[in-house]
Amino acid sequence: MGPNFAPKTVANYEMFARLYITPALGNKRVDKLTVRDVQTWVNKLCRSCQCCVQGKDSARSESHSNPNRLRQCCAIGKCCWSLPLERTVHDAYMTLRAALSNAVRKETLGP
Repeated sequence: MGPNFAPKTVANYEMFARLYITPALGNKRVDKLTVRDVQTWVNKLCRSCQCCVQGKDSARSESHSNPNRLRQCCAIGKCCWSLPLERTVHDAYMTLRAALSNAVRKETLGP
């Protein structure tokens, strides 16, 4: 990222890349990424429980004095279907788009 980005923008790009883009597309070579790959990723993201995908519930304790801090859904086989908001999916897509556009602009990736 360049100096032209606000710190919050950089933090958001890093978060979307870490949570949504890299886990799904990180093993795919950027120069081999297709429109179909991106559309498949977006479709899957829209219908994937983020608690399951990101392991949020499994990060909770198996035993804790506070019942709100115990595993309560995905880690114990009770999916909570915590789907991402439409805005989250859009922002993740726009982050990927910005990264690919930047790669083309810097001639890291051909048009």
